[in-house]
Amino acid sequence: MMRLSVSLVLVVVMAFALVRCASPETANTEDKTYLFGGPAQGTSYMVKYHGPGLADHQQSVDSILKAIDQSLSTYVPNSTISRFNNQMEFTTNDKHFIRMLFDSKDIRDMSDGAFEPAVMPLVKAWGFGPEGPRIEEPMNMDSLLALVSWDFDMQVTTAAEHGGSVRETIVHIEKTQPITLDFNGIAQGYTVDVIYNFLRSQGVENLMVEVGGELRAGGVNEQNQPWSIGVDDPTSETERGTQAVILLNNQAVATSGSYRKFYEKDGKRLSHTINPQTGYPVDHQLLSATVVTSSAALADAFATVFMVYGPWRSMEFFAENPESGLYALLVYYDDEGELQTYLSPGMEDKIRKDPAE
Repeated sequence: MMRLSVSLVLVVVMAFALVRCASPETANTEDKTYLFGGPAQGTSYMVKYHGPGLADHQQSVDSILKAIDQSLSTYVPNSTISRFNNQMEFTTNDKHFIRMLFDSKDIRDMSDGAFEPAVMPLVKAWGFGPEGPRIEEPMNMDSLLALVSWDFDMQVTTAAEHGGSVRETIVHIEKTQPITLDFNGIAQGYTVDVIYNFLRSQGVENLMVEVGGELRAGGVNEQNQPWSIGVDDPTSETERGTQAVILLNNQAVATSGSYRKFYEKDGKRLSHTINPQTGYPVDHQLLSATVVTSSAALADAFATVFMVYGPWRSMEFFAENPESGLYALLVYYDDEGELQTYLSPGMEDKIRKDPAE
């Protein structure tokens, strides 16, 4: 999902890879820094890592990005998810699609439907789909909500049952109505996790991976300190105003909000975050939700969940789930119209006290 940018408190050049050169004699021991990025998933990506004896993995990362687009992008007509959306009976062994199918269903259940991958009919109706900003009129909300459903039969087998690899999973789905899915609320975070895990498998210990503002970092930066990540100020009139600086130590962060991604219709601002239970764009006092947790996919999804919940229900979530492993910074207006900040238990420890340091 194209999301709010997370400003990186680092000296970063996005257009190319920066490699600190080493002589052949010291190539395996001298610390090298790799920095590369480019366009991805309708936004941009950036990878930075350092350590001794590391290789340049940009080509592999670009291949991962292409594979995930071919799997999960609703903007690619022949992607796995596009084919699922256009067929009543569907079979696939696409590992990215299957993982998102299962994980999205789990988070949907955990959030009581606030996170809803079957929201595509509403996304299109409100003009936030691939077709662009246009509202379907007249809008029959009851008919649209009836399509926001997981009412399909699903069979899961392994390829071993068909003479293939034991590790390969096959999913067969039969729909009872034309259900369409949209993983944009989790896909960029998932992409970050896939790239992050790939780099770790290649021996990279100190790294930062970002796609569209969703970010995960491990190890330490070049100054042997935790990675410092600036979070956008939702009230800033500039693109680079900073609300807080978060110190990441083998964790991920994602921010969602309605203060920049919207369009106006008849003088009314329409948020890109749609409440799947009412069918309408959210209209509450929460400006942004920043989530820190163990994976970028989970941070991505729950940043969306809290934007659907609004400030009060989000605070209730943390009171009811003290062991969730989620940490949040919420920026909202109170009932008197005053700007407020809420930090969930444990979140204060993750914020650098002086952003100017």
